[in-house]
Amino acid sequence: AGYHFKNFYKTFPQNEQADEAAYLTAYCYYLEAPTHSLDQAYTYKAINELQLFINTHPGSDKIDLCNEYMEDLRGRLEQKSYEIAKQYYKTRKYKAAMTAFTTTLSEYPDTPYREEAMYLKAKAAFKLAENSVAELQKERFIEANTALNDLEEIYPESEYLPELRKLTK
Repeated sequence: AGYHFKNFYKTFPQNEQADEAAYLTAYCYYLEAPTHSLDQAYTYKAINELQLFINTHPGSDKIDLCNEYMEDLRGRLEQKSYEIAKQYYKTRKYKAAMTAFTTTLSEYPDTPYREEAMYLKAKAAFKLAENSVAELQKERFIEANTALNDLEEIYPESEYLPELRKLTK
């Protein structure tokens, strides 16, 4: 349906229904966006269409709705990013987990998963260091301690700190 609405407002931009068709294009893409556990291609398309509507219809009464939809879609992307990082950790791909957690934390600094992501990143760093060849261990333990210090600096009362401190000994 989104395709047809888009085709309508592009073909008949002067029509009185063109603005509504533009909104419905974005809304259809929003409805097609899947949950975080699936491929997010439609989520990105929906975000682009919603942003296009906001940019081209700044006076619309649907702007607040579009912003709510975009917030929801960004939440799905955030959760997807976090879950991917967690999956790397669970499958013992510690280096990939560290990279994925770093990406999640930099792309979504206000994520509600921040503390746990920092904890799992530090824990992955310690496990990577423990399982490394001797010549890489020192460097990797330094990296792990840096991750621990980052967590401690931001969350000094974190429930995860005692467990991580045990790994440093």
